[in-house]
Amino acid sequence: MNKKLITIFTFSFALLFPEIIWGLQLIPTPSSNLNIYTTIYSIFNFIWPIFAGAALITFIWAGFLFLSAQGEPSKVDQAKKAVMWAIVGVAIALMSISIPFIIKNVLNV
Repeated sequence: MNKKLITIFTFSFALLFPEIIWGLQLIPTPSSNLNIYTTIYSIFNFIWPIFAGAALITFIWAGFLFLSAQGEPSKVDQAKKAVMWAIVGVAIALMSISIPFIIKNVLNV
């Protein structure tokens, strides 16, 4: 059973990996208009897809845990915890999107 889960997880990650890579905007090269806001914005643009991808993988993993639990309370609790941490991951990803805008408003850049 574990080999099947590992295989499914590997294939789902392999299918999602190109989308994650192509969705990234790399940190720009230094130029004359580089300031703290653009640097922080670029860093968060690089980091948040990683959090979002990890949360998505955690949701998929939690789904497999729910399916393989077969009604065992300890495994169902483990799956519920995985869903909770996936929600935390999504919340962190959403907050990381808004942090550069908050910094821009505080610094008046």
